Amino acid sequence: MANENNTRTGLLQRMRYGIVRRTFSGEYRIRFYEALRFLLANQVPLKLALEQIRDAYTNFGQRWHPFAELAQDCMDALSDNSEAHSLENTLARWVPAEEAALISAGMKSGCLPDAL
Repeated sequence: MANENNTRTGLLQRMRYGIVRRTFSGEYRIRFYEALRFLLANQVPLKLALEQIRDAYTNFGQRWHPFAELAQDCMDALSDNSEAHSLENTLARWVPAEEAALISAGMKSGCLPDAL
């Protein structure tokens, strides 16, 4: 019974994740980029900035917000950083390819706040 509930919960989480990724609109992206740019411009390290965005928008995990899904994906990519799981590839699943490439170029050049 518990295994069945875990399977169902995992399926629902994967479905929600897929829906959120496909419906992550320009309005959401702009708000996310502005929050991230503000933190990075104020010398907050990237991983910590992503954690702060996740925590602020979810009230430290008390409620759900799509930014938490994106921030967690980005933090996972930063931790793994293999070619298949790079930040650019992760972002490409969430945002248009052009935006992902621009953000990646900003990271590589050390000017991520400007790219955002």
